Amino acid sequence: MLNMSTSSEAPRQLDKKELVDQRKVFYIPEGYVSMEENMPGLRYALRGNSTKKFEIQIVEIAERNGYEVIEDKEFDAKNARAMGIDSGLARTMNQLEQDDYLAGKIDIPMPRRVDIARVVDTETPLVAKQINQHGGEGIYLLEEKSQKIRFVSWLLSLGRAKSLSELENLMQRVESGDLNPLINGSVEKKWYFENYVETPSDYHTSFRVLVDCFGKAHYGSLIRSAEKKKKDNPNNNLKLKNKELEKFIVVMTAGGTRVDEFLINPDSPLYLDAKSIVSNTAMGGKSLLLTGERVIDPEDRKVLLAHNIDPDNPLTPEELLIASQIIGIESRGDYPYVGVDFVLSADGVFN
Repeated sequence: MLNMSTSSEAPRQLDKKELVDQRKVFYIPEGYVSMEENMPGLRYALRGNSTKKFEIQIVEIAERNGYEVIEDKEFDAKNARAMGIDSGLARTMNQLEQDDYLAGKIDIPMPRRVDIARVVDTETPLVAKQINQHGGEGIYLLEEKSQKIRFVSWLLSLGRAKSLSELENLMQRVESGDLNPLINGSVEKKWYFENYVETPSDYHTSFRVLVDCFGKAHYGSLIRSAEKKKKDNPNNNLKLKNKELEKFIVVMTAGGTRVDEFLINPDSPLYLDAKSIVSNTAMGGKSLLLTGERVIDPEDRKVLLAHNIDPDNPLTPEELLIASQIIGIESRGDYPYVGVDFVLSADGVFN
């Protein structure tokens, strides 16, 4: 931080109490070096790894760097040298609430949300997202009215429909907008809907800036999907005539299968035929580093140019760097490093 004072007085010396308040402290949840459930912010990152070993390594790294490790104590945001894991915002907020809180600290808006009761009547494409999911999972593009009806019907039944007629009745109620008796509040705690943001170029894209909890941006990248955007429209037919569908429902409700099989299996009465809009590397996306190194690949150069990035000197937009630095500092109690994601709309507005 720059000192903008013009005074010629010598800097004031901090007293002992102020020095203690600014000590290096690393906050961790109770039982952190034990169970994955105690650390929701890192749960996805640790899948398939030795959780306990990873936790021990994090604590050891903090201690080697002079941090005092404190377990299960409220994070002290006033201490500019403190940091933590799942000890700040994560104590009281789910991922969506954290996103909204952090978005309120910067000048870049979140995509507009749509209440579940308005999903079917919304004419523009929507994206359904599962709260607290990471890595591109739990995301569905709903373009056609039929897709919106099927998705909301699935969400309200959660795969519990026992017959084709029962499912058809539910879909008719959803199409008519008669949702009040069906919504009990639990749906909104797990899923939300927002406007789909059409991105420039022939690929689904997003920006990512890696920043630490003290506001230092380490690098930025533009991530494009592995495949080009599909231009064809999904099947808009809502008629469910196949008698075999009732057998499918019986098999699915017996358990032992992914619940979202209703949405992704072509034999399902609720099959969405939805296009993938995921661009992250976990789902096969390609990361174009914005570190100033010239990009050679012709397709990558086209994508960069479409995003107003010079392919001969690709750099992270200043607007995103500033926003990411603010978010990094605000996240000090939960993430030593934060990957902040942004989407540029086709009309040049960041979300």
